[in-house]
Amino acid sequence: MRTATAIRASLVLLGALCLSASAGQSGPPAPAAPSSAAAKAPPTSPAASPKTMTEAGRQAFLDRLEKDLGAIRTLKAYFDQEKHLSLFTDVVHAEGVCLFVRPDTIRFEITKPFQSVLITREKAVAKYDCIDGRWRKIPLREARILLMVTSQIASWLGGHFRDQSDVYDIAVTADKPHTIILTPRHEEFRKHITVIELGLSEDSARVSTATIREPGGDFTRMTFTREERDIAISADVFDTAGAAPAELDRHAPRREAPASPKTAKDGSP
Repeated sequence: MRTATAIRASLVLLGALCLSASAGQSGPPAPAAPSSAAAKAPPTSPAASPKTMTEAGRQAFLDRLEKDLGAIRTLKAYFDQEKHLSLFTDVVHAEGVCLFVRPDTIRFEITKPFQSVLITREKAVAKYDCIDGRWRKIPLREARILLMVTSQIASWLGGHFRDQSDVYDIAVTADKPHTIILTPRHEEFRKHITVIELGLSEDSARVSTATIREPGGDFTRMTFTREERDIAISADVFDTAGAAPAELDRHAPRREAPASPKTAKDGSP
């Protein structure tokens, strides 16, 4: 759906931060050591710059997205994530699910090949890793950055791409399937992220992939398979105070469920 367009680039950012925030604690398995051929191989880089829409065409396209993005209240999306490292032959794979509730509440959960949960809600952030079968709450060194990303998610969910024009240059490829290209404007940001690419479906009705590219050729790509919109989501799954995250299977979202004291009628916890 078009309403997922804005969130998904931020999920890549959030996923990358989720994986790195507890570095030295637990996380994805280390990739295999590079072979001599891989070590000498040039970094992977994106394809040659595609033709992009004119200014008028881009503005009209973003106008349509802004109109369509305004209605979303909640979102549940499944993803497969690949981390490509230019110096290694193996690709680090992960899969999981993300829950989002307007205006700024998110749960990003990796389910395979390890278990990790990141929750941001208002000004609170919590990170949990499952180590030796037990959940542990992990101290975060990047809480401020994670909250900044959540703020971007909220802005983009409302369709306000151009509100971020001081952070990103925005381009849209002219040929279908369209890709929204977000290029960080600030030098410090570009030291970590060179470009974010949102690959749309042929009819521009949904985002099929989101890619974050880093200096040196490394990149992370998320492929989205299923999503559910405007479902009731219990506030319990966004609790940041507990010693362990609430289990999703015990708080499974139910479509068009009646509002409860823990889930407001507008979908907000």
